[in-house]
Amino acid sequence: MADTRVELKRFQEIADSPTVRYYTDWRKFRDKLDIDDAVNIDNIEVETGSATCIIDLRGTHALVTGNCGRIGVTRDHILFNPALATNKEYMLDYHARRAKVRLEAELPDKSKVLVISRGGDGYTGYSLKLSTPAMSTAQVTIIDVALGDGLKTQCIALEAGDRSKVETILFQKHAKTPVYTYMTAYAGTGAELQLKLGTIAGDMTRTRIDTILRGETAAYTMHGGAVASGENRGDIIANVIHSGQKTRSTVQLRGVSSDKGVLALRGVARVEPNARGSSTGFEAYVIPFGDKAKGYAVPMLEIFTGDVEQAYHSAAASSLDEETVFYLKTRGIGKEIPALLAYSVLDYTGVREAVERFGLNIDKMLWEL
Repeated sequence: MADTRVELKRFQEIADSPTVRYYTDWRKFRDKLDIDDAVNIDNIEVETGSATCIIDLRGTHALVTGNCGRIGVTRDHILFNPALATNKEYMLDYHARRAKVRLEAELPDKSKVLVISRGGDGYTGYSLKLSTPAMSTAQVTIIDVALGDGLKTQCIALEAGDRSKVETILFQKHAKTPVYTYMTAYAGTGAELQLKLGTIAGDMTRTRIDTILRGETAAYTMHGGAVASGENRGDIIANVIHSGQKTRSTVQLRGVSSDKGVLALRGVARVEPNARGSSTGFEAYVIPFGDKAKGYAVPMLEIFTGDVEQAYHSAAASSLDEETVFYLKTRGIGKEIPALLAYSVLDYTGVREAVERFGLNIDKMLWEL
């Protein structure tokens, strides 16, 4: 029997809103803490001919093929970033107890990496660290699928060496399985990070991405899109910490909730006292479509220096106006509106085109919502 003891913390201690008790429905996770390890793993077919490094995470083991550089495993690894005061989440403790081994890959220059993260009807948990050397380039695509009725936790770390350029694409498609994702990215001096996120939320999808710009002149750009339909729920958190001087970041999140779906897009852009001359921008927009759909957009700024180039944030959570909906219906477009909105959100991020080259039909997934 797995050791599933965890310390439960009050919602104020896990940095959820003081006005909304939780954006993440933690009960969905707590109800499955004692679930056995998965035996049946999602059978997702992808076309991997264009990838030079393939990391296929399958329950209790991983298949690694292609030129993935130096591969190793570690135990007792640190799962969270101590620079953030918001990481007191008991699911990290739970993940550490059940997913005790982390796979690590030191990628060579000009890497193209495909990571397949599967789910199942039991518990699946993964820890993965990818690092790139200085003055290198890498393209990392992560396909995160959980179509069963289990529980899934995953911690992913990315370290970009000095003056390297790394593009990361994260596509998530979840169903009845609550999925807890914690991703950290570290950028060295002069490094350029780009992240494209596309999420089709399931019963409870919580995705938190912490990006730390610790080297001078490091830059980060994130385009994220998320969809929550039916009675599904998504909580997307994007945090950026500026530690190095003259660092730059831009976070743009877009989302759609429909039927009884609930979607939160939120995060913090923090400029530390030593990050003088930095600039940051954070946008979050959600369209709740339908009387019972809920959407939250909560970007925040924390600026601890008076020497910043610029710092701005904007947010909106508003439905389509009645005239627009009426116009679409007169053109024969009624029940298709949520799917069209979802399509535009994922198309905006660039995830749809990037993932479909591996043979996944995102259009079909959206029209099935």
